[in-house]
Amino acid sequence: MGWSERSNVELLLPIRKSDPDVARLLRRLETALPANFAIRSAIEAEAAGLGAPMLDESQDMPTEAADRRKHAWLPSCAAPGELRTIYENPKTMAVVEGTRADGLADLNDLHLSSGLSALEFNEGVRETLLLMPAFKRVVDRSPQGLTASGGVALVAEARPDLPKGDAVVQWRIVRDWIAEFFRDRFEVAPKSFIARLRPR
Repeated sequence: MGWSERSNVELLLPIRKSDPDVARLLRRLETALPANFAIRSAIEAEAAGLGAPMLDESQDMPTEAADRRKHAWLPSCAAPGELRTIYENPKTMAVVEGTRADGLADLNDLHLSSGLSALEFNEGVRETLLLMPAFKRVVDRSPQGLTASGGVALVAEARPDLPKGDAVVQWRIVRDWIAEFFRDRFEVAPKSFIARLRPR
């Protein structure tokens, strides 16, 4: 684990198959592509072409790579309701070009299997979003009611590279993704636009 000559950290602990995270992983493994020598060789050839140097345990990651890891992932598509349309047809003309480009970038990061039903698609997006630390922090805070200023603060914490105006736009995108993919639990209140638990 990690970029070092002798990297082999192993952590072993007992865990139940019924644990939600384990069950989710097992479901995803059912649709995973089995590894074989041809795939291994293709990945090895691709990696060799990257030209990334091996690092000593004492060395830091290259600055550019470290910067990319420093900035947590948040979605960029401002119309999450169109994401499935883009998923079904990456060349669709039913959405504007900018939305399509952002949606394709997000779908690429979400790594969803192809051919998912609408229910499977929404579940896959939701499960993957909860694996993204910055997005999960927002979801975890939403039950208490998350105001615009609170949401922008969380975005700024995750993405300190964003100017204030961009952080505001990014919060609106995150808020709309919560409203779209977590609609069974959360809603965006009218007028105040607070992300909050949906009333029972």
